[in-house]
Amino acid sequence: MAEQTDKKEAGRRKILKAAEKLFAKGGFHGTEVSEIARLAGVAKGTVYNHFDTKEEILVSVIEEGLDELDEMMKSGIVQSENPLEQIKSGLEIYCKFLENHKPIFKIVSSNQVEIRLEFKDRIHKKVFQRMYHLEDKLETAIKTGNIKPIDSYIASTCMIGMVDHVFFRSLAEGKEISIDHIVEQINTIYLEGILN
Repeated sequence: MAEQTDKKEAGRRKILKAAEKLFAKGGFHGTEVSEIARLAGVAKGTVYNHFDTKEEILVSVIEEGLDELDEMMKSGIVQSENPLEQIKSGLEIYCKFLENHKPIFKIVSSNQVEIRLEFKDRIHKKVFQRMYHLEDKLETAIKTGNIKPIDSYIASTCMIGMVDHVFFRSLAEGKEISIDHIVEQINTIYLEGILN
């Protein structure tokens, strides 16, 4: 039974990997389910055994990506007593993740796809997990005196928003900015402010 479940999950992941590649290349509307099936090496009906619609495939690609990001955060954030160092490390991981998933980020952030409310709720739950984690780090930084007392809810939302909008704007305008520069500038603006 476990072997059958593993096989089914492996098939699902093949479909999602194929879908991500094709969505990245041709966009959501420019990709047919039959193309996804062909690239994944399965029958079109097999795709529909896993997913009801192409929209659900896209949502699942996004969810898988966010799960991957969570794993990267857990294993990659520097082990430091200083929560600010952990925040900086997390920012770098997040920026590199967005860089590696630019095409999907572009599809989602450009409103090319009208996602149903039930799917939006699923995505929002995963997106907000990043903010809760950052909120916790900010609360620790406040308690340890590393930063002044601030509203961690607003501060965490602002930091994630800064990153997302830098990527959104640079993609929309076709502007190439190095990850190191983005990380350095957001750290400076966010953690040090812009006043002399």
